[in-house]
Amino acid sequence: MSGEQLVDVSYRGLSVGTSVALRDFGPSTAYLEVEDPMPVGSVVDLTNDGGNGFSARVIHVREKTDSAPNAGMRIAVQQLPESVQSWWSSQVSQEDPPTVVAPPRAAASPAPEPAPQAEAVPEAVPENQTPQRTQVMAAVDISQIEALGLSISSEEFAQREAEAAEAVAAPEPEPESDADDGKKKKKRRRKKKD
Repeated sequence: MSGEQLVDVSYRGLSVGTSVALRDFGPSTAYLEVEDPMPVGSVVDLTNDGGNGFSARVIHVREKTDSAPNAGMRIAVQQLPESVQSWWSSQVSQEDPPTVVAPPRAAASPAPEPAPQAEAVPEAVPENQTPQRTQVMAAVDISQIEALGLSISSEEFAQREAEAAEAVAAPEPEPESDADDGKKKKKRRRKKKD
């Protein structure tokens, strides 16, 4: 028996699709038709019609286009559970495509040692830093608005510009001096003594 089989597909416990067509079986790969394929390298979990589950890695993705209406991904199985091996073998109808043959699973290599890094030094923040003043800039040229035939008048624009300039020119409140802080601390100490 060969052809198309329906499988349920999930990724990290989230459903990707139910009754999804799995076809073009090779000895270690098959094509899974899904609207939104997972990225290459993703490991998906599949459950066949017999309720047997297995995992496969995405090795090739085909996005949906006008010339290729069947979006999907070619998956590769590494080691199938015994309950799935005979089912998979009975579905094989072709050789694995040469351009998407499942890559051999490499032995885990030891992670390279990280390069030594200099210890981070916290940045010094000045205690009495004065705030920076900002300015409002005109964002729109009135002649451009008039050229577009919009309903804003030159007088209205000038009024808005003047209001913005007044807001910028407003004096900033003076910060409390350190002398005031010292007086407050002395008053608190006296109250604690009493």
